[in-house]
Amino acid sequence: MFQKTALIELIREKVFVTKDDTPIIKSDALTEGVYLFDFRNILLSPKDLTLILDGLSEQLSAYQDIQIGGMESAAIPLITGMILRKGVAGFYMRKSRKKTGLLRLFEGTIDTKKPVILVDDIINSGTSIMKQIYALEKEGIKVIAVAAILRFHPEEWYSELKERNIKIHSLISHDEIAQVLGIPPISHTKE
Repeated sequence: MFQKTALIELIREKVFVTKDDTPIIKSDALTEGVYLFDFRNILLSPKDLTLILDGLSEQLSAYQDIQIGGMESAAIPLITGMILRKGVAGFYMRKSRKKTGLLRLFEGTIDTKKPVILVDDIINSGTSIMKQIYALEKEGIKVIAVAAILRFHPEEWYSELKERNIKIHSLISHDEIAQVLGIPPISHTKE
């Protein structure tokens, strides 16, 4: 059974990183960030991964005859754990197509007849999730849900997912964890 309070403590102790802990460079590479959530730090720890998989398994228990996918690298342990628990196939998407060898964008087996649930550590802007959805749609594959450990915005904020009838699952929201960590809430307005 999933223990949300244990996840909150895990985030506080091992995942939440501030600029006081280490330098954090934002995606524009010009400014320093104040904090971030580094789930990759815990995803290869059996105890920590088990806690997260317990939560994801509960949230995804109703889905049958599916496949699990996600984007390298944080999603790979989540995919592996979930395919073992659900007994389904899985795959991961590279951030960019290989330039040599088999030139693959996807690794693993993808069944074009089975719907996909995408997993990841964080869903913030939704850009990486949408990149995966577009690539899978080009292959004729339907995504029916996304599941993340941490969701930054309310579900209705992700309008493209809603338009595609893609369900959003998450173990905790940024608003919930912000209260616990004493950080300000983020704006949910789109720029």
